[in-house]
Amino acid sequence: MEAREEILMILKMVQDGKISNEDAAKLIDAIENKGESKKDEQSYRYTQYNTREKKVRKKSFDEKMEEMAEGLENMVNDIVGSTKEAFSNFPEIDPGNWFTTSEKRHCTYEAKEDMKLELIGKNGSVRLLPGEDKINVVYSIYTKQDVDEVMKLVDVRSSDKELFIDASGVDGGVSMEIRIPSINYKSIKAITKNGSLRCCPLNTDDAEFITKNGSLRLDGIKSPVIKAHTKNGSVTLSNCESEKAGVETSNGSIIIQDSEIELLDCNTTNGSIRCNGSKSDNFEASTSNASISMEDFDLVGSKGIMNLKTSNGNVRIKIPDDIGAMFKAQAGRNGRVTVNFPCTINRDLEYEGKTNGYEDAKRKIIITAKTNLGRIDIS
Repeated sequence: MEAREEILMILKMVQDGKISNEDAAKLIDAIENKGESKKDEQSYRYTQYNTREKKVRKKSFDEKMEEMAEGLENMVNDIVGSTKEAFSNFPEIDPGNWFTTSEKRHCTYEAKEDMKLELIGKNGSVRLLPGEDKINVVYSIYTKQDVDEVMKLVDVRSSDKELFIDASGVDGGVSMEIRIPSINYKSIKAITKNGSLRCCPLNTDDAEFITKNGSLRLDGIKSPVIKAHTKNGSVTLSNCESEKAGVETSNGSIIIQDSEIELLDCNTTNGSIRCNGSKSDNFEASTSNASISMEDFDLVGSKGIMNLKTSNGNVRIKIPDDIGAMFKAQAGRNGRVTVNFPCTINRDLEYEGKTNGYEDAKRKIIITAKTNLGRIDIS
């Protein structure tokens, strides 16, 4: 058995509570045959800011274990996300296929400025794609019954003010591919179950997307309010603009990429939260058993608040040079905090401090970060 496999087995034993961290470290020490004595982590765990940053020290065994666990977490998240993405891109793998092969039906509806759009699918995906003057819908029907009879069960209401499509009463599955014109919509609501949701760039006064057992991907949504909820799937917001956005999932990751959202609330369990190249003045992020990464963020205005919380996961925060930050970080007695700025430690083992030049900064943010058994890095 290779050394890497043995180390993975040891990490699994720690996770199952069969051995302690100390025993695991000794076993890894023997495997790696380093012959080095274990360093006292207490001196690193509760040490105030100092000038040793330029000195290079060897990583402790606990740090190696943390980095390996984090690497495995990211690898699993990437594999799961890629697999879900691949499945959602192939209609022939749609859950509706459990009934029979699909048949397609095409319908066209009128589109008017400021109309409402509500779409409800079942056991299939819902995709909103760029279109022309009218709304064109391709229904993929999965059923053991006569398709024309099944289509009669799809509730459709179309007028100048709204288009309502409800396929939840169908016995089987229905996927919908909807091509919509580039107009402003009063509201857009898309719901499905056991399938993914995708939405192309659009303008609306209110956007809501809900699914279960499927991923959510919103690209280029411009709306004062965005709601994105799923279970057992990932959520990705890319190039979106909003005053307020709520993103929620379980057993899936959340990715906010190249977006500008004034108030952003992200909640998940057993999934990571990553913010890449995005702006927000009020960012709330909560997860468990996974990491939170804020390594490339910015503010919309001149003042911001960021609250990050996880259990059994790491938190990484990279503060832009042109933003002054006042921070408070707590990692619990079994965690660790690393800060590249002057700070103090209070009785609750909270690291408190400010970035250099905070008082003179034109843009400022207040950051609170908390984890129980992970690591917090602020730089």
